[in-house]
Amino acid sequence: MSFPTNNEYNVVNLSNANGSNIKDLIDSYDDNSFDLPSETNVKLEIYNIKGQKVKTLKNGLLQAGNHKLVWDGKNSNSDQVASGLYFYRLVTDKKKLTRKMILMK
Repeated sequence: MSFPTNNEYNVVNLSNANGSNIKDLIDSYDDNSFDLPSETNVKLEIYNIKGQKVKTLKNGLLQAGNHKLVWDGKNSNSDQVASGLYFYRLVTDKKKLTRKMILMK
């Protein structure tokens, strides 16, 4: 998963820099992409601090291999969201995890 870095928005992933926050879910992870060891269903959702779903980035089957999912800082209505603390929730057929990130304008 990656986040655009431009003059308007910066997203800071608060997990370990080496991607260990999603250990055992996938083969490897970095700031730009992740590798799946086999075909699996993936759901990646963004939530605000109130626990309200902001946007679903992926909800479906992904083949084994390298993937990149990008959040543009917009909600499901294509409205720009405010700076602040957000959570991403990644669910596969085998595991679930939730981690924090910060969106800064």
